[in-house]
Amino acid sequence: LGSSCVCGLCLRGSCAFGQDLIAGMAAVAHLNDESLLIRECAGLYPSFALEALANFLLGCTFCYLVLLIACKNQLEYPGRAALAFLWDHLAWACGDWYKVMRTWTRMPEARLDQRLAFCRKLNMAICIFQLATSFLALTRWLHIGNINGFRYLGYSITCSLMQAELVIIIAPYVPCFKMNVLGVIAVTFTAMLSGWIGSIKSGFLW
Repeated sequence: LGSSCVCGLCLRGSCAFGQDLIAGMAAVAHLNDESLLIRECAGLYPSFALEALANFLLGCTFCYLVLLIACKNQLEYPGRAALAFLWDHLAWACGDWYKVMRTWTRMPEARLDQRLAFCRKLNMAICIFQLATSFLALTRWLHIGNINGFRYLGYSITCSLMQAELVIIIAPYVPCFKMNVLGVIAVTFTAMLSGWIGSIKSGFLW
């Protein structure tokens, strides 16, 4: 400091160097806010997204190569065989889940064990969806404004359904059951979506 300024008034901002020094210190203090630091890196979103996409395609390529090596040329189209296997199992699982979910309007007449079985089936879907969004968050594809969008997307869906489960468990004692279930889902989803928008936007309102 002494070699850069000969007037001795730097810390009071009484010279040009002192003014620059104070401005730099203010900028550093300004960026100590984590939310501001996150937004400062928002311009890197395209780079992160492209890198994640390249890594994803690379992983898919090597998965296919492993499949080719493992089948030892016993299958003419190993990729199609693997997709057919997955589709068959997923179609059955989704069909069974949907058949159970269609009964939600009859929960006020259902016994407690039936309502708990319904919630157990719904919890399975909630956990699978949260698992998927957690891994997809690693790609940073929804890091708009450098904010983890997959986190808010996962919470907006799973929290809405879990709030609905609370109503379903006590369904026989809830007036206007259908309206309450749909209302709880809508309010929870809107609150979580507002939190995502609030994290992206800056200003007093958010």
